[in-house]
Amino acid sequence: MKQLIETMQILQEKGIELKSPNASDYTAAGNRTIVFCIVASSVQFGPDNMIENTKAGLDAARARGKRGRRLMVMDKKKAIALTVRADPNRLVD
Repeated sequence: MKQLIETMQILQEKGIELKSPNASDYTAAGNRTIVFCIVASSVQFGPDNMIENTKAGLDAARARGKRGRRLMVMDKKKAIALTVRADPNRLVD
């Protein structure tokens, strides 16, 4: 977020203004800065919140005795591969 704000300040120093094509009522630079900071902070908050929710869900599942894993689908080829991996001296038919 710090880098975004610094980039915005550099652009403002060069006379480049950020404008929204949908909202024409942002007349003051301060309003644009506030809106930009709010949007940037919400974007930064999203992934952090998602990670916390995922960890909390996995912890709750573990507390109920569940294991957070994908079920393995076994077909004939995978069974042969696992057998060969377990015993490298075995020949495949």
